[in-house]
Amino acid sequence: MGRVGARLIYPALILLAFAALVVVVNPFHDFPVQDDWDYARTVSILLRTGAFERSQIAQASEITSALWGALFAALFGFSFNVLRISTLVLSANALLICFAILGELGFDHTRRLLGVLTLLVAPLFVFLSFTFMTDVPMLCCLLGATYFYLRALRTMDARLAVAASICVALAFLTRQVGIVVAFAAALTFALHAPPAKRLALTSASIALPCMVALAYLLWLTSSNGVTWANSQMTVRDTLAFIADPQLPATVLRRIAADLTTIAFYLAPLALLVLPAFVHTLKRPTRTRLIVGAVLATTYVATIARLALRGEWLPYLTDAFTRAGLRPYLGYFAYAQGSFRAEILPLGLWIALTVSASALGCWLLWLLIIQAKHSPAMGFVYLTLLALALPTLLFREFYERFLLPFIPLAIIVLLDATRDMRLSPRVALVGVAAMLLFALLLMKDYWGWMDARWSVAQQIVSEGVPLEKLDAGYEWDGWMLYDKSIQRIEREHLPMQITPWAYVIDPEFLFAFTPLPSYHVVRAITFDSPFGARANRFYVLQRD
Repeated sequence: MGRVGARLIYPALILLAFAALVVVVNPFHDFPVQDDWDYARTVSILLRTGAFERSQIAQASEITSALWGALFAALFGFSFNVLRISTLVLSANALLICFAILGELGFDHTRRLLGVLTLLVAPLFVFLSFTFMTDVPMLCCLLGATYFYLRALRTMDARLAVAASICVALAFLTRQVGIVVAFAAALTFALHAPPAKRLALTSASIALPCMVALAYLLWLTSSNGVTWANSQMTVRDTLAFIADPQLPATVLRRIAADLTTIAFYLAPLALLVLPAFVHTLKRPTRTRLIVGAVLATTYVATIARLALRGEWLPYLTDAFTRAGLRPYLGYFAYAQGSFRAEILPLGLWIALTVSASALGCWLLWLLIIQAKHSPAMGFVYLTLLALALPTLLFREFYERFLLPFIPLAIIVLLDATRDMRLSPRVALVGVAAMLLFALLLMKDYWGWMDARWSVAQQIVSEGVPLEKLDAGYEWDGWMLYDKSIQRIEREHLPMQITPWAYVIDPEFLFAFTPLPSYHVVRAITFDSPFGARANRFYVLQRD
């Protein structure tokens, strides 16, 4: 095989694996997933009127993702299926860019391939890839920026820094937090670039994103484009959260939950080197040993505190919860405590929590004790810190916020274990196990979502008005947002995060359990790989 063929075979394997995942999961379910009804609404308005309009409950900047989705919808017609395909294209690109980044950092092909496969099978990546959320578009842009910044750092070529800054600007125009990567790059160039090129590289890495951010803010204020969620939740609620005396404890719990969750996702890659780990322990300096011991003790104590309160994986709402464990089937039913039965036994989650927290301690050890200090890895660490600070201090916190951290954590793990002996067969077993888990979650998710959407459409076709049916978050948002905003504006009502609560009078609602003042009209059984205990919901009618 020639040199070109050798370079192409691994990207081809990655694309083949991703294509197989897409076929097995099946993206063709024409309804919104999670918040993407909101982003789809922006695309729909853009196609119909040519105007960019976010809803009042939107916080993300959305511009890049809206234009990307509108391009696909203009070519193939507007549908949630088409918008989902547009995200899958970006997911495939993100995997290829991740492979290129690992090559830029000098990892061998085995580590690069297993690193990308670890990202590919992470349930969070799988779930978000089959949505029209803004998370995957931002991830793709951030990975593109990381690749060009790393190349610019190696070659000291300002043109590559400009290319990276374009990717950062696109990331910012998807989700505002994306701009922080430019600051990490600017600081890296300020510390490591030759004096003759320092100013040019630093400016090239940060000037364009800052100008785009300023232009975006000026445009928002001049066009009255600041949403209620931007002013109330992004700014006021976050400032109140930061001023809360309980902030340190809250942030500590978040860090512990984040590290445990990320460690769980990195388990397949950890298995690559874990068998050799006990033979490669370094003798740390006294300072590193003290720092590592303090961090590990704090982390374990926090997890133990959560365990004493009966809190286990999954700690964060979103992918796990939406894809089976605590899905938001009905808005009013969920508010009344109508939850789905746990689809997996508690003992399994306890075992996973203990294993993931132990792996989290190991990651801390690698990060503090065995981390190598190079300009490239310094940029990776700064990027992790730059993303972590605003994420941890933001009022809202969801599992999907961890998506950009997964490839960065993969880099840190691979770098800290670069000299260790590999166990690729063991790692592949971990990849297969995580893939199976992700596929089971998605099959279960499509099962109850397909059933819910179909039954809701049937009820409306039988003459029940939309405002008399609460069929869940995505249904209520997509069907009733515009009507609710009209009522809010007409009657000068206070805005809220679920504005459809003003117009819904739920004569019918969906729930996982019967509720007081309602009787069961139908019991809906849906396909689920987790058995009969958790594969049913109810259509309820008010007494």
